[in-house]
Amino acid sequence: MSIKSEQLAQCIQATQKFAEAKAKEIPGFDDIINELAFTAASLKTGKLSMQIFSNLPILAQALIIYLDKCQNIDLYYQYKISKLPDLSQNNNPVLILKANDKIGEQETRYELSPNQKILIGRNPNSKNKSEITEIALPKYKKISGNHVEIKSVTNSESNAISWEICDLNSRNGTYINGEKLQGCRILQADDIITLAYPSQSDKCPEFVFEAPVEDNSSEKILAELIEGDIVCLVFSLEHQLGDNDKKFIELLTEYHIEKLYVIANTSNSNIDNQDIKRKLDEVDKFIKELKFNTSWELIALPLQSFSPQNNNDSSNHTVIQLESDEICQSLLEFGQKQAEEIRLKQLTEKLRSQFFVIEQFLQLKSDNLKQEIDKIEAELQGRSKEEWQKFIERLLKRVEEEREDFFRRAKAEINRSIKNLTSEFTQNSISNKVKSFIDTLKPVVLKEDKQVYIQLQAEDGKDLQEAMIEFCQKELIDWANDELARISQQYGGGGLDGLVKRSYDSLNCIPSLSLANSFTEAFSNIDFEKSLQDSLMQIQSKKSYYEETVTKDLPGVGRIFIPGVIGALSLSSLFGGMPVVGTAIFLIVQAATELVSFVGGSLSQSDIKKYKLEEQVTKLKELEFNYYQRMAHFLCDRLLEDIVLALEEEEWQFKKNVNSIYDQLIDSINELNRKLTEYQKQQKSLTQDKAEFQQIKSNIESL
Repeated sequence: MSIKSEQLAQCIQATQKFAEAKAKEIPGFDDIINELAFTAASLKTGKLSMQIFSNLPILAQALIIYLDKCQNIDLYYQYKISKLPDLSQNNNPVLILKANDKIGEQETRYELSPNQKILIGRNPNSKNKSEITEIALPKYKKISGNHVEIKSVTNSESNAISWEICDLNSRNGTYINGEKLQGCRILQADDIITLAYPSQSDKCPEFVFEAPVEDNSSEKILAELIEGDIVCLVFSLEHQLGDNDKKFIELLTEYHIEKLYVIANTSNSNIDNQDIKRKLDEVDKFIKELKFNTSWELIALPLQSFSPQNNNDSSNHTVIQLESDEICQSLLEFGQKQAEEIRLKQLTEKLRSQFFVIEQFLQLKSDNLKQEIDKIEAELQGRSKEEWQKFIERLLKRVEEEREDFFRRAKAEINRSIKNLTSEFTQNSISNKVKSFIDTLKPVVLKEDKQVYIQLQAEDGKDLQEAMIEFCQKELIDWANDELARISQQYGGGGLDGLVKRSYDSLNCIPSLSLANSFTEAFSNIDFEKSLQDSLMQIQSKKSYYEETVTKDLPGVGRIFIPGVIGALSLSSLFGGMPVVGTAIFLIVQAATELVSFVGGSLSQSDIKKYKLEEQVTKLKELEFNYYQRMAHFLCDRLLEDIVLALEEEEWQFKKNVNSIYDQLIDSINELNRKLTEYQKQQKSLTQDKAEFQQIKSNIESL
């Protein structure tokens, strides 16, 4: 191995070591390591690869047998046989007549040739039929005899072929993609052509112009196929150089190889020397006209004698070898003079391409690291970890101060509201609402156990206690819900909702954190209706009021018992009878007999005046008002306790959420600083890696 080869081997080894060290850190380096291993193995082999192509594999094998008998050739070359692929392409577009089931028309394909025009009509008639393909469509009565023509058009500058369609002054016109054709136009891939109508029907045929997709499929196949430094194309001179062989050679003019050998097999008794020379001259002329940039040679060999079937006839081989060792000498000289130089050049270029990939990976990692560092530094806004700690604590202190102020003001507003609710001097207080409700009650006459009663009753006929409890419940629950709404949305400047939003917005100071809003909907679990029901269960079901009174308007002395729940006035026909517990009895012998006729009905104002009961009804309403006012105040106190307790729960939950957010912020700042330190460490290490790699790269450049 030469000095340059040794230096190249050292560079490859250093690059392998570098890539292996970075494989875990940089995804994609595994492929580079494999390529470097292949490059190193190729350098150790030191041989050029010769790739032999032929449509006749037996000739390719015969060439290898022949070359194996050339002295020292194996020192410079290794062989590979490849079948020559079919490189022919059909670049002609196709005009497709679409099927029409309504008239029994089947799909038909017409290949367009640059040398042929297409004439379409109901009964086309052309003068030069050898140059025109006629498509007759007699089933379509609306199209003209000679309706439309399609022909090729060649671009004078690029020699590119396009296809032009021209309407031949047809009676009902030609349509391209539903648009009427005026004169001529160039067809595009997938254009839809209809005659006489904009769209296909039983009166209108439809054609589709199918253009070939232009790509470099042949070149791509060749790029994937060529693996050798030297390419040999073996063909039989008897069959001459075929179109596929010629296409292959043409493509090789644009593909870099070190040398091309075109080997013509002359093993045929039917071909004399003059024919051999003439055919070889034709091949030589063809190749020269291609203006190859690569070195090439055309050599005639009787390869049939070296086929595996004839391989045992060594005497014949010796004679032929002596007569035609031109290729052996050429390959030997080429190998001796240029094999190592070519290999070094190829492997150096390959290594440079691998360097380019490595540099791309390193740069990509560098860019990613810089992007991450810039992102984190933007998040940190130039503050250190300690500065962030103090900044967050200041935010927290401001939030806490606003919290204390809000809940202090909210509690004060609630106390003011409950005072207004229970004050007898406030128009909309619960006391005035209870009084107004009691004023709507009507006295009714009832009889039970030979006793006649006057009882207050709601207008809808409900039991007094049931009506009063329902009334108080509704009024107080409405007030409580309104109060919660004011706490949530009004008190303290925007309510509790405003406090939560301002606090969250203030503490959400790190964009990347995606801070979870742990504040829940305020007062979501409070149930005033259940709370009032529980409170009412504690109220005594019956309460008697005893009052002894004497009236001069009615004869006799009576005792009045006013109930807190039933609210009734009982008149007994029994003189000196004892009152029933929980009822109010007014003994009046004279009136009781007369009131019996009102049992089951209510007393009108005139009835009350007639029997002089105004004072007793008023007294009854006053007593009922006093009782239910106290009950309403009792329920107000309970609701106030519930609201204050709920407010204290919201305040505790608020503190808990703020502390949770504080922990998230501190953890996030710590994590950002940890990542920043790690990325900066990686960035420093990457800078050292780049410097190390540049040193390896400079060693290659010096070769």
